[in-house]
Amino acid sequence: MENQEILHAQMRDENGLPYQRKCAIAYIDILGIKQKIIDGSDWAFIWTWLQNSSIASMWKNDERIKIKIFSDNILICEEIDENNSSVAVTDVLNVVNSILMSLFRVGSLFMRGAVVVDQLHISDNVVYGLGLVKAYDIESHQAIYPRIIID
Repeated sequence: MENQEILHAQMRDENGLPYQRKCAIAYIDILGIKQKIIDGSDWAFIWTWLQNSSIASMWKNDERIKIKIFSDNILICEEIDENNSSVAVTDVLNVVNSILMSLFRVGSLFMRGAVVVDQLHISDNVVYGLGLVKAYDIESHQAIYPRIIID
């Protein structure tokens, strides 16, 4: 079974219906990119593309970590192993740290966001769940300055 087929099978129950899993989730907003997009800067698109490539190459061998980048937002998640729940949270925080370090290398870019543990469904085309809602709400209403809030 190819990796894509395995992921597809893992996200569905015995009836083929999608379901959510308890995950460690980080929702990050890269500050400053939105204004560059509004200003029509090609730099923002090129930076986003390069960031995506960099993140994908760093974590491509770890099938547990799923990353979605859209506009100036990054969603990182890993399913919680009930026998060792701290592993997923640590892994997600390591990805957040890697992104933060790459922002420092670029200079003048900051991020704000949230890390939560809750239910999530993530597939190629769909991200859904209370975990996403909570992380987005914390990022947009509580992390109003550059910082990562851990729920």
